[in-house]
Amino acid sequence: MLTRRLLLSSLLPVLGAGTAFAQEEPPEKPPALFEGLFPTPTGTNGFEEIIRAGERLREAKAPYPNPGRNSLTVKRAYIADPACRAAFSLLRQGLRKPIIVAPSAQLPVFSRVYALMRSLGRLLGFHVHVSFADGEGAAILGDVLAFVRVADTFQSLDVVTGMTGGGLEQSVLMPLTRLRDSWTERDCLRLLTFAKNRANAPDPALTTVATERNRTQAYWERMRTKPDELEGQFAYLDENEDTEGTTKAEAFAEQLRVDSGVRARVWGEMADAITAYYDRAAVLLADPSKRLSLETPTAETNRFHEITLYLRDSLVLDARFMVRQVVENRLTNQLLATHAAIRRYRWENDRLPKTLDDLNLPVNIVTDPFTAKPLLYDPEPPGTNYKLASAGALLPDEDGKPDARERFALPRESPVPAKPTVEPK
Repeated sequence: MLTRRLLLSSLLPVLGAGTAFAQEEPPEKPPALFEGLFPTPTGTNGFEEIIRAGERLREAKAPYPNPGRNSLTVKRAYIADPACRAAFSLLRQGLRKPIIVAPSAQLPVFSRVYALMRSLGRLLGFHVHVSFADGEGAAILGDVLAFVRVADTFQSLDVVTGMTGGGLEQSVLMPLTRLRDSWTERDCLRLLTFAKNRANAPDPALTTVATERNRTQAYWERMRTKPDELEGQFAYLDENEDTEGTTKAEAFAEQLRVDSGVRARVWGEMADAITAYYDRAAVLLADPSKRLSLETPTAETNRFHEITLYLRDSLVLDARFMVRQVVENRLTNQLLATHAAIRRYRWENDRLPKTLDDLNLPVNIVTDPFTAKPLLYDPEPPGTNYKLASAGALLPDEDGKPDARERFALPRESPVPAKPTVEPK
């Protein structure tokens, strides 16, 4: 059974550190998607052209560039492919219209939409490289910002689509930020204004958590009336046979099946257990500088039946998606704004700022949400380059190791093992 949790697990490799270097080969061509999404096209929804663009892109014959690794020549050849040219034209048409995106209840359909959008994001990223190389950065910048607005539309729907929106955003902002030394002063001002406006807009995170809570509650109410689907939830943690996890799951399933008293208790507790989980997620989102974990606290262990908690944990999303990804989406915008401000300062003063204080940026731009302290800024001694990053989320220890942070930067780079960090108690 394909659940939202399993979908998220399948998408993780292309949304975390793996976003920096995506797969080299495009996916195999699936059946047409447009007709299923738009049985009666309106011609006024730009998302229609965008889906058509993605399907047209699958017909490209030129060698597919590996983002961030292939040469300018390879990218030129790819975007010159007739299918790529047609897809890019359709994409631009769609970006110039109002965009209406509705979350699909069918997870396989949603995953196909995301794969298609990701391919278009990469195509736009290739155009960014070529356009800046040709001195036409200002023209492509408008397309990038319009694509980011589409990603924002995804982020405002729910946690799953918000996570994919963050991945789409990075697919175009990473190649753009790698070329920041090519940004003109006007480009910097344009990017800074755009990012400040986004930072000042209402944060959809808490709304999406509430939406996710309602979805989970509704999913549970449907599933409890379907014994086959309900028993399927007991296998979500461990698909291997003859393991401790499988044995425990089978025992839980049997107990729920034969013990009417336990069944009545679980049925009566589940709604409150789901609410308690999402309440904790909302608290962590409001202050993500805390240890990034949604592990069940003792108070809930004492309050709810063990089977209730097992079932709940098979339905809800974990802290990577509920909090970390949402905050990193916000951080991407902050880092974009700060890069633009640094580059603009250098144009004005012919040197890098000594500290971020020199930029006079708003607090909601320069404050790292994972530490409640300024973003990490390190100008290199010659004064020609710098490093900018978030300290990253405080991640729970694994195998007895200390809690650690993994820096988050724009553009994302190949993952580097995090150094243990001992946080004050």
